[in-house]
Amino acid sequence: MPSIIALRQRIWDTTYRGIYPDSMIDNFDWDWHREMELLRVHHPAYSVYLVRKDRQDIGYLTINEADVITLQSLYISAEYQRQGIGRQAFDFVKAYCRAHQAASFVCHCVPENLNARSFYEADPALRRAVDTLIDGTVPTDEEQHELYTSLLEGASWHKPDQYFIFYDFDSYKKARLRVNHDYCDRIAFGRKCLMNVASAGKFSSDRTIRQYAEDIWHIQPVK
Repeated sequence: MPSIIALRQRIWDTTYRGIYPDSMIDNFDWDWHREMELLRVHHPAYSVYLVRKDRQDIGYLTINEADVITLQSLYISAEYQRQGIGRQAFDFVKAYCRAHQAASFVCHCVPENLNARSFYEADPALRRAVDTLIDGTVPTDEEQHELYTSLLEGASWHKPDQYFIFYDFDSYKKARLRVNHDYCDRIAFGRKCLMNVASAGKFSSDRTIRQYAEDIWHIQPVK
């Protein structure tokens, strides 16, 4: 356990410095995260693996299989990044899935090397959508100019495309086109809408906090 915490702290400082604000990294609540890592190590829904090379601990990964198999975290020391170790870790997770009869796994990533301007230049559809903020396609005001600038150049308090809108644009566009196609069948579309509303209870904040309390914090409500 001490190896994992030490790795996390060192990797967090070196890899994410310049991606997140320095204040966020410098004031990171390591005591809280140490408790969380300890809970995961002993929780049956989590599996934590050290990544080693040349008899050195160089990173670790955490797999969560509460609902679907999820690569919860993958940390590799900066000096060992871009050497294929991350790909080997993914191969390990894929083998883990096969051993547990799972066809796929989920991985939530921060696209830390994303350069907003190059992303914008490389995708004509994205460029066209962003340019409509200022090129007269729709009525333009000062707020749209500000949004355009913040996406491509950033602002005093954040980097360009702070919330990774560019990164999500392609999947959003494809989902929107599927919605347009589905709407051609009004009855089937209405059925999907009804099922979505009926199933929305799972995403309530009450259920989420209750599950956190039971599965991660291991605490009981006071009343």
